[in-house]
Amino acid sequence: MIEPYNKLVKLAARAFYDDLTSKGDNQPKTGRSDNRGIAVVVLDALTRRQWVREEDLAKDLKLHTKQLRRTLRFFEEEKIITRDHRREREAALGHYKV
Repeated sequence: MIEPYNKLVKLAARAFYDDLTSKGDNQPKTGRSDNRGIAVVVLDALTRRQWVREEDLAKDLKLHTKQLRRTLRFFEEEKIITRDHRREREAALGHYKV
């Protein structure tokens, strides 16, 4: 039942967020700082799981935590994903879901 929703999220990610960057429009998008497409990769990864820890997602996608958090925060503001704070092993961890 969740599969059609996941497919919709993947298609919408490519349609609306393929060229999304976390930089301002007036800043150059060159070299190592170019992060276009990160949004699509993150949403694809989130559709493959029901819940995922932020640290695990960053590790799986080989992204810096700061870069991933910026993208996740954007999607939270857009109401595309939700975050659930859980206490595990003495640390509060964020779990995300599409």
